[in-house]
Amino acid sequence: MRVKLRLEFDAGPAGLEIPEVEQPGGYVDLRENPSAIEQIEPARLHRPLRGLLVALNSAGSVFASVACRTWAKEEPGSPEASEFGSRVDVIFSGQKHNFERSTYVSLAEGLRELLERESGADTLAAEVSVLRCAYQGSRSQGYALRLILMGCGETPAQAELRWGLGVAHLQQALLFLSRAVRQQQARAN
Repeated sequence: MRVKLRLEFDAGPAGLEIPEVEQPGGYVDLRENPSAIEQIEPARLHRPLRGLLVALNSAGSVFASVACRTWAKEEPGSPEASEFGSRVDVIFSGQKHNFERSTYVSLAEGLRELLERESGADTLAAEVSVLRCAYQGSRSQGYALRLILMGCGETPAQAELRWGLGVAHLQQALLFLSRAVRQQQARAN
């Protein structure tokens, strides 16, 4: 898998706003309310994304999802004419880490390393970004991880299938990193 790492720490406005509470038609806290996944249309329509969101927001994970979306694109005439992609914004479920730039940079670098080991360099691409963000509840600037994954194929169905396989690899890598963070926390205590 091709992976691009982006670190966005410019002095401009925050790249993402993290709401304090659930908002109708917007942010839903899947850790507090797992059944709210039914309110997220991309999760209802795409089982791989649903599985990723459930895993990210599970009790065994140190992460929480903030937002997600999917899209499809076609470029007739090219060998890989179809593309299917997703974006998932992720934070740590424990607030403390959300304000530590170095923790997010380490996480992004570890994720890039794990994803680059996966096959499919010609049909799968990922972008792992660390964004500055505003946390409404604390009125502080912190960080979030934005994960973009794209699958390419000759047909829309093939592109979505490849994307789904990439989501499975992404989920596995994030859960591996979650266990590593938990182990580090246990050793520190």
